[in-house]
Amino acid sequence: MDDKMDDKKKALSQSMAKSDNRYVLVHAVSKRAKKIIDTSSQSSIEISSNKAIITALQEIIAEESY
Repeated sequence: MDDKMDDKKKALSQSMAKSDNRYVLVHAVSKRAKKIIDTSSQSSIEISSNKAIITALQEIIAEESY
């Protein structure tokens, strides 16, 4: 469990370094995580909401802008 929290904290701190506005970051992550969950449910692959959030954060970190 500690590893998951460490991953979340690391992803969040990297994301915050790219954004001065937390609202914009939270909105972007939420929007992307919902798309990930919707896509996984359509393809009959189950994904936890925590995994979707981590994936969304990682994708946003990899992008130049959001």
